[in-house]
Amino acid sequence: MMGAAANPLNEAEGVTMPRYYIDVRSTFGLDEDMDGIELPDLNAAHAEALEVGRKLRERWAEMPHDARHDIVVELVDDGFRTLLTLPLSELEDRLVLH
Repeated sequence: MMGAAANPLNEAEGVTMPRYYIDVRSTFGLDEDMDGIELPDLNAAHAEALEVGRKLRERWAEMPHDARHDIVVELVDDGFRTLLTLPLSELEDRLVLH
């Protein structure tokens, strides 16, 4: 998560937006989001974290069910504070697949 500027100026809008990081923790270790993403608010960041969870579920569908329960999506702010911890098992209940 280092190297990204805190609250960069969004030139198109002329406003400052917060930067959020979406990390993935599992029994295999921590996959840190080093770049982050500028989003307008926590609701948008939560939606982005859910999307990451959906992609993980698709990608790791062949993993044993017990292994999926160990995967956690973490939403972190630019001050390195964890704002939200979402176990993949809980994300599965929130996802609607088409």
